[in-house]
Amino acid sequence: MLGSASPRRYELLAALGASFTVMTTDAEEAETDVPPEVLGALPTAEMPLRYHPTLLAWRKTHAVAEHALDAVVLGADTVVVIDGEVLNKPRDEAEAHLMLRRLSGRTHRVYTGLCVAGAFASATTPESAQTTLYEALPEPIWLPLHHEAPHAVLATAARRPFWLDIEMSEVVFAPLTEAQITAYVATGEPRDKAGAYGLQGMGGQLIKAVYGSYTAVVGFPLAAVVRLLRGAGVTGLSDATASYYAWLARQQKEPLPWPPTLP
Repeated sequence: MLGSASPRRYELLAALGASFTVMTTDAEEAETDVPPEVLGALPTAEMPLRYHPTLLAWRKTHAVAEHALDAVVLGADTVVVIDGEVLNKPRDEAEAHLMLRRLSGRTHRVYTGLCVAGAFASATTPESAQTTLYEALPEPIWLPLHHEAPHAVLATAARRPFWLDIEMSEVVFAPLTEAQITAYVATGEPRDKAGAYGLQGMGGQLIKAVYGSYTAVVGFPLAAVVRLLRGAGVTGLSDATASYYAWLARQQKEPLPWPPTLP
């Protein structure tokens, strides 16, 4: 189950050949307490905790997992960082213009956080023999279930595994003129994009190079996603690299002429 309404994440997960449904919540906006196990397992990232994309991915995943006990649940969140400051989605065209001017001719970082919850039906406690399913990954975090609906196998000590991950890519913007920035903002594409640009869209014309995962910049790092889902017991997934090229072809895009990038 995909805990995201992003069309790009939907497309990329579908490109892997996965069978899935989508469920979304407003959990990423919540300021609820975070279990210490989650805080202790968050990957290092250069930003305030409340913006940490893996924490936001965990919030999304955990909220959906409460309603999908027998499904593997995947959540993701992406942030753009420059000079240690997080650039969110612009509030208006003026802010989009300011963000793009700041990015122009410079290198910034894009972080995509991931969280996967294992299916409850496959693992009821940390000591369960089913933990052999998860040997492909580091030790998961086991969190108590808090689900009000009746479930035949629920017990007081029932726990569910969660995996946390993060992918960072560096993006180099070409120097932009005021006319280029104004023209791009006028397309409307920056409106709902972190950092005010979309690599997979017209914003790709503003980029000089990408170092790392292309799909992490889009918001769904395929190689990391495949690793986490396979570790959680999901089978039948396509190769990340082959899926990446197939997705590019469907977007009518050629592989990047820039430094070799990961899927």
